[in-house]
Amino acid sequence: MARTRRRKKRTHLSDGDGGRSTSSKNLSSTSASASSSRERKVPTSLVALRGPLAHSLLPELSEDLKKMLLPHTLSNLRTRRSNTLKDFVQVTGPLGVSHMVLLSATSAASYMRIVRTPHGPTVTFKIESYALTRDVVSVQRRPRAPSHAFTHPPLVVLHGFKTKPEDEDGEAVSLASVTLQNMFPAIDVRSARLHECRRVLCCSYDRETKRIQLRHYAITCKPVGASKAISNFLGKDAGGAGDGKLPDLSKYGDVSEAVAGVFGGYGSESEADEDARVILPQDYPDDATSSARRMAGKAGYNRRGEQSAVKVHELGPRLEMSIMKVEEGVCSGTVLFHQYISKTEEEAQELEERKMAASELKAQRKAEQEANVAAKQAARDAKKREKAARRSGGSGGGGGG
Repeated sequence: MARTRRRKKRTHLSDGDGGRSTSSKNLSSTSASASSSRERKVPTSLVALRGPLAHSLLPELSEDLKKMLLPHTLSNLRTRRSNTLKDFVQVTGPLGVSHMVLLSATSAASYMRIVRTPHGPTVTFKIESYALTRDVVSVQRRPRAPSHAFTHPPLVVLHGFKTKPEDEDGEAVSLASVTLQNMFPAIDVRSARLHECRRVLCCSYDRETKRIQLRHYAITCKPVGASKAISNFLGKDAGGAGDGKLPDLSKYGDVSEAVAGVFGGYGSESEADEDARVILPQDYPDDATSSARRMAGKAGYNRRGEQSAVKVHELGPRLEMSIMKVEEGVCSGTVLFHQYISKTEEEAQELEERKMAASELKAQRKAEQEANVAAKQAARDAKKREKAARRSGGSGGGGGG
């Protein structure tokens, strides 16, 4: 079969005709959740892997990050290794994505970039160390990961991000804190509901090591002053987790024996510090990690106005990272901060002039290319008109003979 000459198609097509690449069509997700997030103006994130090493070294970490960012994340997004950065940027608008979390790795270290779409900035973190969710759960005696805790976004707690004027990386640290905070929806304290506060994300910055530590916890709340057995005995209307049926007390001769034998004593099994005891302004569901207990209606409630003990249980993952680079655009543009490279004003001015010259040259070449394409198209159209004229003239002469 004879080989045909390749025809240029990218230089003369507009974005509406064929601007979207074929590989970007392979990206798919639920459009209903994305449209609802856009209507409410809720930050929505996209987690993706970049590079061959990231696909082999960081797939579990990406899944843990997706779960941590629930529910406002594209958890069902399917990607390919052949997808480029341009593919991800093109789908952010239709899917309502406000932040991209890009994980990459080299032979030396792993990196995480948080990109604010569609115009930036981009904050690049170097991952110093991390622990997966399964690693955190494996060292816990009684791990707790209630599935209903992921129906609402976590609370964000920032600590240590306040910098001093003499700090060289003060602006970068401030920008990193704002970026981490804006990845999650803002909370209105006056209209917030306690039953939606099920998780907390703690971000701490150490000025000495210049590292940021991320911890992910689940929030549990239980009434203070009653043991687990008594709580199971009390009905839900009384703030307990049971059905309120009276147990068999026939084998006990005294009430004190019954309390010690059936209910396990007067003391509470979950003694908490005084700082952890609070009086709730709203009803808060008790921690019921078993779905069977929740379906049976045995979850119980912490009643408003009563004292309850608040605890946190780590869910994972853990991240310890440092700010490496801050860019003005989407993974490009002016470098606002770099951990290892510092430039003088003259060097920065020279670099800016080079970029302007390169952009002008690029625009000039693009204009020349568009002019060449237009000229070729005009020549092609003129040739078609000549052929049509010859055919019409030949057919007319044949009819007259």
